[in-house]
Amino acid sequence: MNTEAINNLKSEMRKGVIEFSYTKKDGSTRIAKGTLNFEIIGEENTPKSGVEYDSETTTRYFDVNSEGWRSFKNDNFIEILTK
Repeated sequence: MNTEAINNLKSEMRKGVIEFSYTKKDGSTRIAKGTLNFEIIGEENTPKSGVEYDSETTTRYFDVNSEGWRSFKNDNFIEILTK
């Protein structure tokens, strides 16, 4: 796992909407537009805890296209496409 790349992705998502890619469970590639910026997410979609949830192996993000929380395994992260 590239910890530096994941940390960079999270840092960029805290600033705004980022387009990135990762491999899904079924082996297909997902191109996502996600954020961790609560001003963009809005109060109605903010987790009750008010903080993002992460584990050592997964990254959770708010998908702006489907307006819901999603996650992926860090090992499946491919790259940031746009900032």
